Amino acid sequence: MLPGTQLQFPYMLLALLLPPCAAVVILLTLATGKKLGLKGAGVFSSIVLGTSSLLLIRVLFLAIETGGAVYEQYYWFSIGNITIEFSLLSDFLNLPLSLAIILLTTVSSVYSIEYISHKHDFELYYFLLLLFATGMLGVTLATNLIQFYVFFEGMNIPAYFLVSGWGTKKAKTIAMKYILYVVSGALCLLAGIVWCYSLTNSFGIYDIPAKLPIYHQNVNLIRTIALIISTGFGIKMGMFPVHSWLPDFHGEAPVPIHALLSAVMIKTGAYGLVRITYFFFPQVVLDASFILAVLALITMWWGAGMALVQVDFKRVLAYSSVNQVGYILLGLSTGTTVGIAGGLFHMLTHGLAKGVLLYCAGSLVHSAGTKYIPKLGGVARKMPITATVALIGALAIAGTPPLATFPSEFLIFAGTFQAGFTIIAVLGVCSTALTAGYYLWTMKRMFFGPDSKELDIMYDRYIKGIEIPDEGIPRKFEDVHESPTLMIVPMLIIAISVVVLGIFPSFVLELIYPVSEILSNLIGGV
Repeated sequence: MLPGTQLQFPYMLLALLLPPCAAVVILLTLATGKKLGLKGAGVFSSIVLGTSSLLLIRVLFLAIETGGAVYEQYYWFSIGNITIEFSLLSDFLNLPLSLAIILLTTVSSVYSIEYISHKHDFELYYFLLLLFATGMLGVTLATNLIQFYVFFEGMNIPAYFLVSGWGTKKAKTIAMKYILYVVSGALCLLAGIVWCYSLTNSFGIYDIPAKLPIYHQNVNLIRTIALIISTGFGIKMGMFPVHSWLPDFHGEAPVPIHALLSAVMIKTGAYGLVRITYFFFPQVVLDASFILAVLALITMWWGAGMALVQVDFKRVLAYSSVNQVGYILLGLSTGTTVGIAGGLFHMLTHGLAKGVLLYCAGSLVHSAGTKYIPKLGGVARKMPITATVALIGALAIAGTPPLATFPSEFLIFAGTFQAGFTIIAVLGVCSTALTAGYYLWTMKRMFFGPDSKELDIMYDRYIKGIEIPDEGIPRKFEDVHESPTLMIVPMLIIAISVVVLGIFPSFVLELIYPVSEILSNLIGGV
């Protein structure tokens, strides 16, 4: 039995099915020998994704009106005494992530129209982008483990082809590393799902918690299942020590896809950890809370330390994602209402701030021809909007008030102190100084200081055929200019949302706080 109010109109089903249906239309058009072209495919995909966004916004208002979860129930299949329904549910735990996924995919779709204009196979790119959005969105709306698993692993296929096909020259090799990691995580998750079914005879995410064996009678069994499932989610999150695929895969991805990977895809792992591990195995989570907090602290410091020594701006952002995953995990590990609320809120605020920075990285690649920090300098005079937006994103990730990540980080550390993890909290706060350090140093080197002579040298070598960069078309410093409107507008919209959400965080916090209380009470926190 699903919790909440059943909807009579298929808002969520339409939001989920529109992108794959649009993907099929693009593929069929391509199969008939007709090409939509870059603008045709881009505009069509953006309209479809925008429509899905509006449908989910309507679901959000319906959830607020009813004061809780809303769901849609559809028959899927039955075999023997097993009946599986294709149900969709939205509540205040998954709605912020669902909306972030579909809205950022819409932004990436618009942004890609200019960004991939010098690339190839535009229709195929948008076909895969639509499928990628479907996989991520399906994870958040799923109500049974089969449905969850299909979407959770299905998103990896378009992600692999998007990076290997439109990424850098090394992307094909790196994408294979990604597949090996996520397949390992998939096997762990599948083993845990099958094990849960063998104990409960159910795949229902909302039914299993009441049917699992009592913890104190099956302590080793329950701990083993929880560990196996959590390992699968930890790999997708990029949590230390199973994180090494993340900076490589993200660093070689095209910027609009990197934005989705960092901002929302890795958050599906965190969502799975909460929705399944926390609700299925609350006592295990309570017992392991200190271990999780230590892993979170290591993840924070490792990501920040590695980001500090990078010369590729996209790899700075990739290691920053590892760093910020640590913040989310730390908040969730505290078991306190405040800490959990901070961790859940940080999933959203970090996604928006990281999206800002990644779209700025794409702007640099498009207009300056490089993402390498030592080759840049003084670019703010040529690209003032990009520089301003990048600084907003950098300050936001560093937890600067009044930007969006400040309230989420404040709640995370407040919850950590409240949980009694004082040393971890102090060390965590210290890591924010390192985060601010590597971002501000990166901003200074790229956008300010003397004009870059390296751009002219790079352009010279490009013209003479000595060196052909794979990230963009090199330009002389004097020819660097602000990016096109279709790239600037998405950056500005996300940057404004980072500022607004920092000033008015209450709207989101009021929605997720009751969920945080439920989670805290479930695992015996405060």
